[in-house]
Amino acid sequence: MSASAHYDRKLVFIHWLSAFLIIFMLLFGMLVLKRLPNDESKLISLAVHMVIGLTIRVITLLRIFVRNTTPKPIPATTGNRVLDMIGTAVLELPCRRGCSRASLKGWGRCRRISISTRRALDTVTLPWLF
Repeated sequence: MSASAHYDRKLVFIHWLSAFLIIFMLLFGMLVLKRLPNDESKLISLAVHMVIGLTIRVITLLRIFVRNTTPKPIPATTGNRVLDMIGTAVLELPCRRGCSRASLKGWGRCRRISISTRRALDTVTLPWLF
């Protein structure tokens, strides 16, 4: 694979799709889920939130695959090695760590909700979506 001037169009599309879904999930969590009472009526919204979260995880894995199979562009630099290191330390590394932590935290909550949902199924009839 030779270096190109830009990222592949598929990779750019996957990037912006995942960015849109992540922003949507943040807003959905802050504006919708936070305001709902913690009872059975919240289960459908949580199910939607979990399905979209798993979709983001699959899209991320697809993005890694596409990135490894398409030509990579020539690295962009500022022309100053120190500024490049600062940019990586301040922007790139915290973002990667934060996304990984959020994904793992959501997975743990998903498992706990699954256990409590099984108990709730004895008393509540959930729609087919859940």
